[in-house]
Amino acid sequence: MSLLDDPQRIAEVDRADMRRLLRAFPEQLRRAWDLTAQASIEPLEFDGVAVCGMGGSAIGGDLLRSYLQPKLNKPIQVVRDYELPPFVDGGWLVFAVSYSGNTEETLSCAREALSRGCSLVAVTSGGRLKALAQEHNTPLIEVPGEMPPRTALAFLFVPLLRTLLLALDDEARKAAEREWQEALEQTQERAALYDGKPEAENPAKRLARALFERIPAIYGGALTEAVARRWKTQINENAKQPAHWDALPELHHNEIVGWEWPSALKGRFVYVLLRDPDEHPRVQKRFHITRELLEERGLPVFEVQGQGEGRLARLLTLVQLGDWASFYLAILNGVDPTPVALIDAMKRRLSR
Repeated sequence: MSLLDDPQRIAEVDRADMRRLLRAFPEQLRRAWDLTAQASIEPLEFDGVAVCGMGGSAIGGDLLRSYLQPKLNKPIQVVRDYELPPFVDGGWLVFAVSYSGNTEETLSCAREALSRGCSLVAVTSGGRLKALAQEHNTPLIEVPGEMPPRTALAFLFVPLLRTLLLALDDEARKAAEREWQEALEQTQERAALYDGKPEAENPAKRLARALFERIPAIYGGALTEAVARRWKTQINENAKQPAHWDALPELHHNEIVGWEWPSALKGRFVYVLLRDPDEHPRVQKRFHITRELLEERGLPVFEVQGQGEGRLARLLTLVQLGDWASFYLAILNGVDPTPVALIDAMKRRLSR
């Protein structure tokens, strides 16, 4: 029996039971939608949107921008820093997203947003960010705690999405809500596939096998750039190994020259192309050429695509595939996917 098909051996490695949290992703999406409705946020007027966060709390902003920017005639900026950009002024809506509520960079941005007169919405499970929002009587979306931030993606993305849907016209909002329903259905189907099917029938397990003992390079396009970044960080945190991400067309102006490395490194890399049917025609051609150039150099290449008709379903199912693949890669590596010892060590040193 394949290691990835043996529940007992998986449980011996996955001691903190991340598998349970991955399986719950579709239900987390539903809960997050309802939590946002309970926050009773009124439609907001704004000149632009800034999403402030780090790590697993920031990726929701990247996904939001990938999905919603084509529907929203206002800029969406993701801020991974201690300071807001100078152009974020009192006309902007600022989401401060910190799962723990104690992320120092996000707290710094939240305080700065308040001092500039921005509209602030806090998304957190508690901590100092919750206290700050309550002190200043700003909208607060409180999400469930007690899980690794990277497994709380639904709670860190959906509140941003549902809040901004209030800014769309009726037709665009109804279309987005239909896409939302499809995304729920598709993620439910994929959760059953990735969790329950044997390796021979399971794309997540087969992908993990292909990535095993190699350094993955994940390439995305316009819609999938944020997903490529998510895959990279999930491989880092879950499988405890290096990974790299980049995006087309930018990588054709620099990254591809790096494929001419010494031959001794060739066998260490594997390439994954994250595709989407809505790609610009020139980007489609670029992906095709990318694959050709890699294969001509004897480098392994895999292409994957999200499931569903709507952009949101395709986006979230592609995220879901990467989450499960990184989990199974952790099992192959023999490491518990939940602990992040080096991040914890960094925080301890910063607090001294």
